Amino acid sequence: MTSRSCIPALLVAALVASIGCARVTPSRRNLRSAVEAKRGELTRCWDETIARNARARGNVVVWMNVDDESGRVTTVEVEANGTRDDTLGTCVSGTLQAIQLSEPPPLALRVQYTLLFEPTRAAPPPPAVRVGPAEPPPPPAVRVEPSAPPPPAVRVQPPPPPAVRVGH
Repeated sequence: MTSRSCIPALLVAALVASIGCARVTPSRRNLRSAVEAKRGELTRCWDETIARNARARGNVVVWMNVDDESGRVTTVEVEANGTRDDTLGTCVSGTLQAIQLSEPPPLALRVQYTLLFEPTRAAPPPPAVRVGPAEPPPPPAVRVEPSAPPPPAVRVQPPPPPAVRVGH
């Protein structure tokens, strides 16, 4: 993965069939589903490409041949690689060559696919989630103000004894 957290946009479109028949047959639908099922692996190829070159983007055009007896993709030829990253082309080719259709087509297929690879803006990160025991909230702040100065000390003294007069 990259620190740029790029999320790939991957567009897969069947463009041309070798027989010249443009209608979508069940075999082509199965192949399209099989290519879509490889999206995770194709995304991994793309992530590795972005790790090598963060500015990479472009189309990869491939021709796939599907055997009519086994339903297996027998060859994948990279016709054009707009990303100019040969490792991406090799990874895409290997990923698609692993396709095995659940039901073989009635005739051998030769189909062209164009895969568009480009980074998209990363989604904002999800909010942080605290895992583990919850900490109690801190106690509320207590404001301590200085108290008023104590009143001055009052001394209570007994009155002085009355003066004694002696004599007359």
